Amino acid sequence: MCRMVRAGTTAAACVDKGRKWTDFQITSHFVFVLAILVCLCSQFCELAYMTSIVLFLSVWYHKNREYKGVVAALDSVCAKSYFIYAVVQMSHSPSAAVFCVNATFALITSACFIATHLNTDPSLYECIHPFGLHMCPGLWALFVSCMHEPILLDAHRTSFSPEHCLLCVTPSSSIFPIGV
Repeated sequence: MCRMVRAGTTAAACVDKGRKWTDFQITSHFVFVLAILVCLCSQFCELAYMTSIVLFLSVWYHKNREYKGVVAALDSVCAKSYFIYAVVQMSHSPSAAVFCVNATFALITSACFIATHLNTDPSLYECIHPFGLHMCPGLWALFVSCMHEPILLDAHRTSFSPEHCLLCVTPSSSIFPIGV
């Protein structure tokens, strides 16, 4: 949280003292970028759209040092909706193993959310939040894009083949040619 806002400084002053682009709270979003690329490659449009919106709002929110305002409210609603979508996708798991991996991502994300919202220690937030609420959901989105089908839009990926995207490896495909 922005210490200046706590001390009564205006939101504009907090924004002027925003996080650097190299701050881990910002750079930890890189997994979302990878997830978006895989989603676009595999024509998983709904997940690409949602991940893009969450990425944009989350980076904006953290760049402004978690200032409580409209961006924070939008980020919160979108992040929670994103989590709900992932849980719904978990209910569509194609196998027990895929369900277990989805459940693990859900538990890690939930535990980190609860830990950082019940304990208001800023150092705990700085340490746990990027891993549990940026990197874990980003990896979860990567997993969903490779192991699931869309449930909202474009129910049939018309021209998708795992060979078209080296980033997406499904159980029936390999990134290596036969014999390697």
